[in-house]
Amino acid sequence: MNRFLHKLIGLFFCLSVAAFPAHATDADTTIKSANIKSYNSDNGGLQLPEGFSSTIFADGLGRSRHIAVNSNGDVYVKLDKLKDGHGIIRLRDTNGDGKADGTKGFGNYTGTGIAIKNGYLYASSNTTVYRYKLDS
Repeated sequence: MNRFLHKLIGLFFCLSVAAFPAHATDADTTIKSANIKSYNSDNGGLQLPEGFSSTIFADGLGRSRHIAVNSNGDVYVKLDKLKDGHGIIRLRDTNGDGKADGTKGFGNYTGTGIAIKNGYLYASSNTTVYRYKLDS
């Protein structure tokens, strides 16, 4: 079951990036999933229907609890345990290849919840909810 969830999260990352590419503007938000190349010949280990493909957007983060995707394509991952002292990782595809190549860690706490609303990222520890202004 745990392997299945990790593969499902990987697929969600892929679909999220396809739906919200980092270079998209309001004028070109049409999803063009048919044009997305499979960057991983084995589809990240997933068995997919004909016409679908997947790629591993990010790997080696550790166990993730929740994810949130910003309108600019940035993916925020709330980790189960701190990684390098951080409980939240921001993943960014800066060159449009479907893989996270820019990462930034922040938040020195664990917890579960994470969400984006009205330009803010909300993340919780076990006792507190934190709010971060999302800007460029």
